Amino acid sequence: MSATNIDGGAFRTFNFASAISAYRFVEIHTDGTARAAVSGSARAIGSTIEDVAAGNNGTVKLFYPTFFATAETAIALGGLAATTGSGLVTTAAANTGIVGVALEAGVADEVIELAVPLTQ
Repeated sequence: MSATNIDGGAFRTFNFASAISAYRFVEIHTDGTARAAVSGSARAIGSTIEDVAAGNNGTVKLFYPTFFATAETAIALGGLAATTGSGLVTTAAANTGIVGVALEAGVADEVIELAVPLTQ
């Protein structure tokens, strides 16, 4: 049986630091590159739909659509985000609920795009 994606079109293109095969889970790092997800990764946001060579761009089918949120403080690209008491997002501290992975860096009061990771 060949694999077929059934979805609403939640795809994004990322640059890959290392070669990766199709249908592998992907995580985003703070340098902005996508890589094969490691065991227990909190940054896993989707899976590849094609083989990608090292240094090339490849398409990732996201687990969920992305969303936007306002940053309370600076958040790094690929950083894990958590909510604050005022409905904003900030860099997640240890043992806090992660609501997203920053797909772009942001400073205080800036709206950033987040991907929802698989591990919740």
